[in-house]
Amino acid sequence: MKLEISLNELHNKIRVEELWLWGKIIGTDFDYFIAMGINYKNHYEFPEKTFYYATSMDYVFNSLPDTLAQHIPDMKKHSYAMLKGDPKVILENYEEAVDPESAEAKEKENQAEENKDKKEEDLLLLDESVDQEVKPVEKRLNFSELSKLSFIVKAIDYDTNIFPKGAFRLLPIHEIRKNDTFKGLKQDELLDIKNYHYFRPISTQKRKEIIESDEAIFRFDFLDCVDEDPVNGCWSMQLDSTKEIVNIYFYIIINNC
Repeated sequence: MKLEISLNELHNKIRVEELWLWGKIIGTDFDYFIAMGINYKNHYEFPEKTFYYATSMDYVFNSLPDTLAQHIPDMKKHSYAMLKGDPKVILENYEEAVDPESAEAKEKENQAEENKDKKEEDLLLLDESVDQEVKPVEKRLNFSELSKLSFIVKAIDYDTNIFPKGAFRLLPIHEIRKNDTFKGLKQDELLDIKNYHYFRPISTQKRKEIIESDEAIFRFDFLDCVDEDPVNGCWSMQLDSTKEIVNIYFYIIINNC
């Protein structure tokens, strides 16, 4: 009940066309709940997906941050440790400690530096022919459990978010929509891995050529097919007792050598 209420509150707070409960990730102390918002309109060739997280500690959803390239080595280092369920936990601290005794001296130094920059800026304004190039410096950010959670969610979603062929279609304006006429796969198609596609931006050259030639408007297999994935043997499909519903499982073996 808490989860349903928090999802309704999130849907009322954000602007998305669809909001789904993406899944649950178990932690040692608390668990994470992940929600996924989807916007189809005004997004070329693939909809916008946004992720949100909440913990079983408070059931309050917040935006899941983007993954940063600078954190890839940290993610590799901490990939095998279990999550605790606390997004505030710092796994790698890159912030420089400040000595309290030198804080006042540091402040005076910063003030002097600001005054110097102000004088230089005034001089540059006198000469309109001078072009000043600003090169942003990327700040080294701490690697927290929230950062790790973002990597995990994005990786799982990329490799496992699939749908049956025909569930989506491409409009002539190159925007994806749900296929309202789709009623499910036929019984003899349920166990064929070729009838399932990844719900993610196109990554294979074959599918990109279909999109560029505008053939995708008349086809339902315009997104990456699961059967074309270079990693084989990860998917297992089993029919239930009705023979009309298929349960699909994804297996991954991690070799820690």
